[in-house]
Amino acid sequence: MLVFRPDDGSGGGDKMVPEHDLISIKRGLNATIKQLETDLAAANQRVDDEHASVLRVTASRQDVESKLAIAQGLTTEVDSLKTQLTEATTSRDGAQNALTGLRRMAAATTLGVDAKTLEGKTDDQLDSMLEGAKLVGTGSGGDGHTSSRQLAGGGTGGKSFSGLTPREKIKAGLEIAQQSQQK
Repeated sequence: MLVFRPDDGSGGGDKMVPEHDLISIKRGLNATIKQLETDLAAANQRVDDEHASVLRVTASRQDVESKLAIAQGLTTEVDSLKTQLTEATTSRDGAQNALTGLRRMAAATTLGVDAKTLEGKTDDQLDSMLEGAKLVGTGSGGDGHTSSRQLAGGGTGGKSFSGLTPREKIKAGLEIAQQSQQK
């Protein structure tokens, strides 16, 4: 037995508590302590898990922010390259148009036709016309010299193209070229 002295000011004497009651209280308290320790360990584990999760999210966010910064730099570079491409394309188209215009003027001079009649002709069409003119001959080879072939009447099947317009010469030359290919 254990003697218990209450300090409640009642002035009563000592009270006796049986030992088996104290042991059962101690067992109950030990079980409660064990349960609280288990709950505390579980709570600490949840806190550790949440902390690890927060660290992963923070690291992931930092990674995304760094990739976003890189992407924004690349976006700026792509925009710059698009602008340069547009300028280069515009410049190329202008140069191509100027070259085609010069080729039309050269073809008009070589063929002896008005330059306006060649407006709208593509480079391929101009090439075909000039090739036809070479086959037929325009009185000069485009360089101001009469070719030996033209003097000998070669390749024309003995036909004379004098008095024909340049277009008629081209047409006749293409006919002769087709006939020679069929032979």
